[in-house]
Amino acid sequence: MKYSFRFAALIMLLIVLVVSAPLAAQTTAYFPTAGWRVSTPEEQGMDSDKLAAVLDYFNNQPDGPNVHNVLVIRNGYVVLDASVAPFSTDTPHTLYSVTKAVVSTLAGVAQQQGYIQSPTQSIWDFFDTTQYANMDDAKQAMTLADLMTQRSGLGLNAGIGVPISQADDIKMYEMIESGADWLKFILDFPMKAQPGTKFQYNDSNPYVVTALIHEATGQPVEQFAEEALFAPLGITEYQWAISPQGIAWGGDGLLLSAYDLAKIGLLYLNNGQWDGQQIISSDWINAAWTGYFKPHYLDGYGFYWYVDEHAANKTIGYAAIGAAGQFLWVYPEYDLIVVTMGDSTYSTKMLCDSYILGSIQSAVALEPNPEGTAHLESALAAFRHAEPVAVPTLPTLANAIDSNTYIVPENSWGLEQITLDFGTDEALLTLVMHGETLTLPVGLDDMYHVSEEGWQTDPVWQYLPNVPLAARGWWRRDKEFQVRIRSTYGLQEIDLVWTRIAEDGTTLRLSANDILVGDLFFPKTFLELTLQ
Repeated sequence: MKYSFRFAALIMLLIVLVVSAPLAAQTTAYFPTAGWRVSTPEEQGMDSDKLAAVLDYFNNQPDGPNVHNVLVIRNGYVVLDASVAPFSTDTPHTLYSVTKAVVSTLAGVAQQQGYIQSPTQSIWDFFDTTQYANMDDAKQAMTLADLMTQRSGLGLNAGIGVPISQADDIKMYEMIESGADWLKFILDFPMKAQPGTKFQYNDSNPYVVTALIHEATGQPVEQFAEEALFAPLGITEYQWAISPQGIAWGGDGLLLSAYDLAKIGLLYLNNGQWDGQQIISSDWINAAWTGYFKPHYLDGYGFYWYVDEHAANKTIGYAAIGAAGQFLWVYPEYDLIVVTMGDSTYSTKMLCDSYILGSIQSAVALEPNPEGTAHLESALAAFRHAEPVAVPTLPTLANAIDSNTYIVPENSWGLEQITLDFGTDEALLTLVMHGETLTLPVGLDDMYHVSEEGWQTDPVWQYLPNVPLAARGWWRRDKEFQVRIRSTYGLQEIDLVWTRIAEDGTTLRLSANDILVGDLFFPKTFLELTLQ
């Protein structure tokens, strides 16, 4: 399964330090190819109260949890599985830059199968130097490891302090309509540094890696992934964005469920071995988990993995990180895997340190903890937001909103009209985009109501399949009505807010918690309309 779509790059990192990584420890006695086993936290030496505190944190957010999934696995057993409606830990979710760590894993699989010699192999064993501009000694020295550690030296203008609109790296995604060759665009760039000397985070380096895997294996990357990695691990549902040249995006573009992403973490915890099959070598894992440079976030950066050294307890963790709060944390010392998706506040680092790691009390089972278990069950119920409430009586503001159509000025989404019609237990939101009408049910009972209609917001999104959308609406002190629209795959989150500004009119504000249209991690109001 595959489709194309555009994401902005996660612009995060910088500078210099070498950190050694220990070999991952052998872990679980079973392999969750067909499904994960479940355990209580205490059976795995963890405190239920501490884990409940993680959910309490999210439940106390003003508009409810801003994280979509929280999954905690110890010793191969699921001890916490929490999803807020309409998301699920077994449904594919966008990974954004976590895709990079899967790509470097696939390079390791290709090395295990003999398609690649080593991480230090020249990239020009796979590409023809005569086909690319600005070839010099520096460019000819580039290795696969240079690409996977974001130290290629290519002159892409992406990194700390570079606005997205000025980043050459982003131009790659703007070429979807033109049909330009992405690989040539990247490798034609002049060198700005000797390979291996300058860290510069971007999405272009991993795209070259996916192209290299394609060349090395003679297969599309998504096909190689399905046969050599996903199938052995029991991963059957995924989607991957594909460039016009038929090459999977490397910097982002992959959708996996939280459960399936956790399998990637478990593969690393088991030294690359899965149910008797060596999928990736332990030497590759050691190299992938070595911090070659120190970015400004965490303590080191390996093959698209971050290294995290906890000063307080000397624990070393490894993280694959994506925009808008996609995390895969792996802690070999504690046989621990943590997956979170959709936390736009990036609070999971603090939660891992203070609560999840702090919940580990023992290497063996603890005594049952009835009070802690009750606390966790209560927090889970609140987090899941699974029960409807009585629909409140409509305030007078509803009369100013109901059935009125807002004509939208020209905008990048192609959004033309907005109409909201109130019903008994749900409202109907009608959007006209690119001349086509999209009608979404909006839950008024504190629940997300799901539509089967897809979201088409600009020409790039025409490549999307019909991704279901979910929406709910709520009143703020009878002065505002807010509708939140969520893609069930986590691709977009859009807020519409109707606010009374006079007795005879309302203002409609549209904002997006979405890196495609807003600033990187924060909602951005992009339209404000008044109906008189």
